[in-house]
Amino acid sequence: MIMTVRRSNTRLLPLAALLLSTGSALPNPALNLARDAEEAPSYEPLGCFADNEYRVLPSKIISANDMTAAKCAEHCDGYEYFGTQYSSECHCGMIEPPVTADDSECNMPCSGDPNETCGGPMKLNVFYFDTACTEDQPAVPGFEYMGCFTDNVPQRVLTGHVVREGGMTLQKCAQACTAAGYPWFGVEYETECYCGTGLDEASTQVPDSECEMWCSGDQSQHCGSPDRLNVYRSTQEPSTLPSNPETAGDFAYVSCWTDKVDDRSLKAASYRSSGLTVEICAEQCKDYAYFGVEYGEECFCGDELGGEAAPAAECAMLCAGGANQWCGGPDRMNVYAKAPASSSSSTEPATETTTAETTPTEPATTEATTTPQTPASTEPAVTSPTTPDLTTITSCPPTPTYNGTPELCYQSNHMPSLCEALATSMVSAENIMWAIYNCRGVLSVDGFTIPPPASACFPTTALTASDNAQASYFASSLYDCLVAPAASVLCQSDNECQTKTTPNTALPSPTQPGTYDVLQGGGTFEDGTFGNWSIISSQMDIGTLEITSEETHSGDYGLVLEHTNGHFGSTGISTRVFVIPGKQYQLRMAFKQTTSTSSMGLVFRAAPATNWIDLPLHLQPANEWVDTSVNFTPTTSWVDVFMYFTASQSPPNTVYLDDIVLIQLD
Repeated sequence: MIMTVRRSNTRLLPLAALLLSTGSALPNPALNLARDAEEAPSYEPLGCFADNEYRVLPSKIISANDMTAAKCAEHCDGYEYFGTQYSSECHCGMIEPPVTADDSECNMPCSGDPNETCGGPMKLNVFYFDTACTEDQPAVPGFEYMGCFTDNVPQRVLTGHVVREGGMTLQKCAQACTAAGYPWFGVEYETECYCGTGLDEASTQVPDSECEMWCSGDQSQHCGSPDRLNVYRSTQEPSTLPSNPETAGDFAYVSCWTDKVDDRSLKAASYRSSGLTVEICAEQCKDYAYFGVEYGEECFCGDELGGEAAPAAECAMLCAGGANQWCGGPDRMNVYAKAPASSSSSTEPATETTTAETTPTEPATTEATTTPQTPASTEPAVTSPTTPDLTTITSCPPTPTYNGTPELCYQSNHMPSLCEALATSMVSAENIMWAIYNCRGVLSVDGFTIPPPASACFPTTALTASDNAQASYFASSLYDCLVAPAASVLCQSDNECQTKTTPNTALPSPTQPGTYDVLQGGGTFEDGTFGNWSIISSQMDIGTLEITSEETHSGDYGLVLEHTNGHFGSTGISTRVFVIPGKQYQLRMAFKQTTSTSSMGLVFRAAPATNWIDLPLHLQPANEWVDTSVNFTPTTSWVDVFMYFTASQSPPNTVYLDDIVLIQLD
């Protein structure tokens, strides 16, 4: 039995006007995905069955004026069942229809052969194939292969952790999802890995032949296709089900809540951690009225709450720090609120606009909240706890201002060159396919999730255009869709009136921007660890960066590198931070070395950004701390901060680093 979860019926429709064909995949031109034609297998009748509005055989439905059982069998080759209906219709599916009907109700002659019956109104003559045409998919230890399933954009059917990389394999995806605490995984579109605690019921099984793209890291394995997943389920059932803690510190759980990357529902402060839990976020936001956990490792605080309640199933990502807790999803957060001691009613924040500065409105009472991706019967109902008395106020900014720190957006006129190529006059359909493939890849760089509206701009079916002019029009239309305000690839300004929900309790004012350290103290290493920094190094070892307390610029801890082996190579650290495009920032640090005769270099920069520093250490003094800085203006909503050493054969040197700070200057 496949675990399912109900979700909102809202779906973004594909851009039908932009699609050039109805193939089942957008292949990488470097791969040969052609298949030999095969004869349709033999089939046997099952009888007459009832259909319904959701279609009991939901795949590849067609209508033809020459329909017969043989024609439908050929069309549904690869599925396990097919059926003819209403004289001219053919339906395919992987599951036997559940409700039989009297044979007399399948009484309409086939449009291709009057001597044969083809169902009736909402009735199907159903057949099954003697052998289902499926392809062998490699086994993954500890997992059961479930089959090829449909996916959806933007509401993925596996809604947990996401990994994208050029060397994707089944084993890598299984390891990533297991490490993140998810028992299900699916691979898609060569390089994409999706994790979940169950498969959404919106997904339907299709023949394995529709998952036809090879894994980018192992071409003996299949990794789905566009909107098609090879799905696996762990053979070890989880001992406990994920949940939303009813309380965390002084906060009580409210519900799943909407968020926007360009207009955060909670804007006062944010915190990101690869070890995030609900309790950690509650502590970070203890001076605010609300906090929300989102996308597994993001924590947001505020005294004003925008957005609105969302279905529980849309908050289906586990917290990165474990504890079997839910931590929101893409553009969705699990919201918690402080409750005044005098209040006793069970409420949820109101989102309807009221007159500004009026008597506080009484929040509405909500239904019991259930845990996402689990059957309702297995999780006890959780009543929304007490929340503060609230007032909603509408205000309009005097001038347009940039709001929030989106996960991935670009300043106007600074789109990646691989996507800008879509707007050029390419004449080859093959080149256009590559441009689409590469643009999607660069927008998904380093594990970012493409904003759902932008993801919907990309084709979900094959581009097989032989007409170069038509293909060029497709590329131009795709580019126009990506840069449209609704797609959110370009960072948007907030110049519209906003309605915010504010608690009446007296709470501290939010921290104001200005000289705020974007690294949030993470460059001082005062907890004795690397924190959110990652080690980067070449294959040639020039030494290991380590935490030290023997020599610091300030505080108790810093970093040290001892280069004693005279090797060529490089080593360093990097971390990702979120910034506001168009604002000016300063990256600064302090360093100290034991000799000035070394031919080592010290580089520190934020990328993507144009300004950076490369310091030849033989030009720097020995045995004294040196402060250095570089200013830059980002064109993206994020930067990767790098600090690394380059070295060649040279005298030994010991270098200390400390107090790495990133400051917003305006």
